[in-house]
Amino acid sequence: MIPAAAFSHFLSVMQDRYQLGPEDRVAATSDITFDIAFANMFMAWKVGASLHVVPVIQLLAPSKFIREEQVTVWFSVPSIAAYMRHMNLLTPGAFPSLRYSLFAGEALPLGSALEWQEAAPHSAVENLYGTTEATVVCTVEHVGRQPKITRDRGVVAIGRPLPGTDVAIVDSALNFLPPNREGQVAISGAQLSQGYDGLPEITKEHFPVIDGNRWYLTGDLGYEDSSGTFHHLGRIDNQVKILGHRLELEEIENHLRDICRTDMVAAVAWPIVHGSAQGVVAFLSGTTCLPSQVKEEMKNRVVGYGVPQVVRVLDALPLNSSGKIDRKALLELLMNDRA
Repeated sequence: MIPAAAFSHFLSVMQDRYQLGPEDRVAATSDITFDIAFANMFMAWKVGASLHVVPVIQLLAPSKFIREEQVTVWFSVPSIAAYMRHMNLLTPGAFPSLRYSLFAGEALPLGSALEWQEAAPHSAVENLYGTTEATVVCTVEHVGRQPKITRDRGVVAIGRPLPGTDVAIVDSALNFLPPNREGQVAISGAQLSQGYDGLPEITKEHFPVIDGNRWYLTGDLGYEDSSGTFHHLGRIDNQVKILGHRLELEEIENHLRDICRTDMVAAVAWPIVHGSAQGVVAFLSGTTCLPSQVKEEMKNRVVGYGVPQVVRVLDALPLNSSGKIDRKALLELLMNDRA
């Protein structure tokens, strides 16, 4: 339940930062059910800017659309940038009209961010982070030429809180952790939702009061570095157990990106036997790496149970309606193969 005050605050913060005007041309880049859709619509309408709906058929490769519509504001999930990089569409100077290029919803790989910056030389490129429960986004990291990178991940940091928001890292006992200690990302401030409609117990669990303030526990792992910049380490529920050993799939994906020089990667725990994962399957797109090469290189980087048992190279990784890599579709592919 998002109160009008929370959404109004979000829009004011975004307007203060980006100073959009009636002359701006904002791209509508996602399904109407996704948070980014509301950001694009109301950021435009608040100032009388025009909204330009990207046709579904062009969404994965919107280069022509951006140029023909003279888009000035682009806000989407990073997977679209990664796919365009794979298709060699992020050529230097390709998008001269862009003033702002904003990404949120999943990790922003460094390679995609830097190539998009070259393609949009007049644009500020920024990585935003947030949750629906905290009204779209609430932290930002400016990419620039030397962005802050999350250690051992190869992705852009999620940055610092936007005005009116507090971010902290907490442990399982809801104690605030000092810099460089990993824990759960917690959010407080003006953009918090009222909770889950008709679910008071779940609301109480996810929105605890800590030291007199109401917080939202995101379920995301992260840390704050010594400069006050926050970093995202993936979902707590993406910490799978392989043969009884804890493993972070985001770490595996980082190595895959580095080895194969592509951002179109995904790792899934598979097969599942009696509710427990037995190994890892890696999916790749946009690379000439051979599966045997990937396996050999991974043996030098991770413990044995983290080495993908199977490496599959696809023409393209499936994306869901929000434009993110669709891991459920990948699991269904594996299930169908087994059948």
